[in-house]
Amino acid sequence: WLSFGFKTTKQNKRIKDKGLSKKAYHHFGVCITTEIDWGHRTILNDLPSNTACGIYLTFSFKKISTKVTLKLIRKSMGHTLEILSNIIKHPGQIVLLGVFFNPQIIAYVSTCKTLFYFFPMRIINVLIRISYYEYALTFAKKKFSILKHNHIRQIIFTFGLIIIFLIGSITIGPLIYKLWLNNKFDLSFIFLLIIIFDVSIYSLKSTLTILLSSLNKNLTINIVELIVIIIAMLTSYYFLFLGYSFIVNFIIILIS
Repeated sequence: WLSFGFKTTKQNKRIKDKGLSKKAYHHFGVCITTEIDWGHRTILNDLPSNTACGIYLTFSFKKISTKVTLKLIRKSMGHTLEILSNIIKHPGQIVLLGVFFNPQIIAYVSTCKTLFYFFPMRIINVLIRISYYEYALTFAKKKFSILKHNHIRQIIFTFGLIIIFLIGSITIGPLIYKLWLNNKFDLSFIFLLIIIFDVSIYSLKSTLTILLSSLNKNLTINIVELIVIIIAMLTSYYFLFLGYSFIVNFIIILIS
């Protein structure tokens, strides 16, 4: 329902030669061309140098299909709920802690999660999400034995990465954190364990459910996850209101 292209002050030149359709435009003395080449020879055609052109973008409700739009919304709902759960879990957590604690605590939490949660999660998510198309294609071809084999291999691979990450975080993680922040904060070992186990469980969960996500069959599991994280945040608010430490919030989220 969106159209993009060029238009000129003069009539566009269209040249056809053995299946080739080309428009050539001249803008500020520079020739701009768009072409559809079906494998035949290319023909260059320039308009006069005084021909000006501009970019246009048109919107038309006539090109919108309600049926297709609703279908796309329904198929993407599971992924949308997953994003919503992550928004509540991470930015929502910072907002919640900001209500009860000072900026130093917020900075401490943010830096710990950046190094020990978001950084490894991004790496593992890249390895997970690039497999979506392959799983969907294999499923479409009904190669279920290959699908099962690849899924098991990916679970083993992710589990191995998690083990390496856990060992590395426990052994050299505190040192890296101190060097990174120039000893601004003292990293709590208990807090470190909670964060790395949380991201490990999340990464393993994402790998286990990758087939559902690649086939857009993850609506139910993400509805459950959204409900659980909302309950966890409400429970955390209650305990923080009673004066408990911010670590209680992380423990509740880990349990959930």
